[in-house]
Amino acid sequence: MRQLSIHKTLLILFFILGGLPLLSQDIHFSQFNASPMNLNPALSGFFTGKHRFVLNNKSQWSSITTPYQTFSASYDTRLLKKKRRRKDMIGAGITFYRDVAGDSDFGTMQASLSVSYIKGLNNFNNHFLTLGVQAGGAQRNLNFNKLSFDNQFNGEQYDPELYHGENLSAENFSYFDLSFGVHWFYQIKSRLNFSVGIAAFHLNKPSQSHLDNHDITLNPRYLIHGKAQLDVSGKIDLVPGFQLMRQGEYSEYLLGSMINFITNDDPNFYTSINFGLYMRYNDAAIAVLGMDYKRFNFGISYDINFSDLQNASDLRGGFEFSLIYILGERSSRKVVRKMYCPIF
Repeated sequence: MRQLSIHKTLLILFFILGGLPLLSQDIHFSQFNASPMNLNPALSGFFTGKHRFVLNNKSQWSSITTPYQTFSASYDTRLLKKKRRRKDMIGAGITFYRDVAGDSDFGTMQASLSVSYIKGLNNFNNHFLTLGVQAGGAQRNLNFNKLSFDNQFNGEQYDPELYHGENLSAENFSYFDLSFGVHWFYQIKSRLNFSVGIAAFHLNKPSQSHLDNHDITLNPRYLIHGKAQLDVSGKIDLVPGFQLMRQGEYSEYLLGSMINFITNDDPNFYTSINFGLYMRYNDAAIAVLGMDYKRFNFGISYDINFSDLQNASDLRGGFEFSLIYILGERSSRKVVRKMYCPIF
């Protein structure tokens, strides 16, 4: 048997993550628009209502190995109320996520604070530019006891009592993480709007080595995302969206659309059924089903893998769930007709 070093073992673990950069275990939700605080720090506080709570959970690759589990929870609000037109505001939020991958329990746990500055660009409450910054602390961990090495093969079978012969170091380490984002939003009518954002994560390039090698750092991850809401009939909206990411030499392209069927357009009792399809280039098709009911938004999606990994995955990717709950006063229908912006 060919001997594998700890470096090569880690590389194999990272490769199976499905196209994400090596030495990076970033948030990787298919329902990216349902996880705003992980999508762009500038989205902190940018929503209709006063308080927003978001939960996201994803399980993937159960057909290949121990399922990879990703969980995120966030809360955001606005610190300053808008009392008159063109008064800028400040948004703030907190995000927590936990990611565990593979048999070795390779994981990341992070808590971050986000602050955004929301700038009104006109007097009509329908055009905004937002800047946001996110800072937090993270911990990486890896259970070496769950790894096996060629040196533990005694000639007949695997013997975990044999010395592995590897120079193992810290099973966990902590680091500081810094990110920044910009978001532009323009609403023409109550159900016709456009937005685009740019974000940069890991700007401080934190060290990522379990072997005390500070030359191994986490590359910055650059992201562009966009979304539109298009009123195609009295009760149907088309909501296309895209996400483009680049980190080091690795890229990801995600494009698709949702269709919303509105069953009740009263702002206080808004209800709609949503379904859509997204494509992750050279990796997976993503089927999405969701529902809006009053203050709740619920989504479920499934990744259908068709990358080179399909020989092992048999086209199976993973389920993802999202839940958004918003507290705050709802505008009357009369006010909504006069005030285009959906967040104030």
